[in-house]
Amino acid sequence: MNRTIKGQERALEILEHSLNEDKVAGSYLFHGPDGVGKFATAVAFAQAINCHATKEKRPCGVCISCQKISQFTHPDLLHIFPFPKPDGNKADISIDGELKTEKILKEYEAFITNKKETPWRDYFFSKNSGIRIASIRMLEHRIRLSPNEAIKKVYIIEQADKMTNQAANAFLKTLEEPPADTVIILTSSKPSALLPTILSRCQKSLSNQLVPKSSNKTSCELAIYRKCRQDYIPKLLMEIWPKLFVWQKKTVWTLVRACLLLLISSKKKMILNSWNFAPNLVTKRVKHSWLKLFLN
Repeated sequence: MNRTIKGQERALEILEHSLNEDKVAGSYLFHGPDGVGKFATAVAFAQAINCHATKEKRPCGVCISCQKISQFTHPDLLHIFPFPKPDGNKADISIDGELKTEKILKEYEAFITNKKETPWRDYFFSKNSGIRIASIRMLEHRIRLSPNEAIKKVYIIEQADKMTNQAANAFLKTLEEPPADTVIILTSSKPSALLPTILSRCQKSLSNQLVPKSSNKTSCELAIYRKCRQDYIPKLLMEIWPKLFVWQKKTVWTLVRACLLLLISSKKKMILNSWNFAPNLVTKRVKHSWLKLFLN
């Protein structure tokens, strides 16, 4: 399994063991706080299940199956997530995954693009979103079909706690007896919001927080810590760097400290290169303070 998902070594070890022993369950629930890698783990697990490499190298990330899953184009992968309901009496998503409302379709596609290109960034829909019965009917339709090219079909339901009551009750019937060629993965930061019967039918994998609870970091630092993980650190730092010096001083140094806590020596060159992004608003005193903090 992909051990680059930091802080989830135990969960990955359990999933890897189930793969090696050919004992993959029919349904899983990956739960934990936001930013700990629940969805990334679900995608990596889907890749490992259908990877063409040998068991010890799964997921390889380079075979055609792994690449299709990472791009959400695999015919045997279905990603269900909350999205806004079309206005008025306009049709919701069809059993074939078709959306006829142009505005909703654009947001739906933008969410998928965000997942592929900038997965560390939250995407916000224009209005309240949820998982409605139309999405579950699409799943029910797809689940009856035989795999196209995969070993097992994989269905990932992101933020499963946002299912409506009608959708949850309909999904429960599917979850009771999933086909042998199917793996259903739910992710949730609020598992208590799910029906107890859904919880009882899923094999649970607890995603722990990346920072120990005993840490004395501020809530702002914790939020940045959870966002800056894996190889996303350079991109996020470049993204927030131009904004640092137009914010209040307290906020600036909170963000700086949070980033420094994450960066190891191999990242120092990247920080020095990013210095070119600093606006002219930076005074010499601030620069010296920054360099002193960095060098320490």
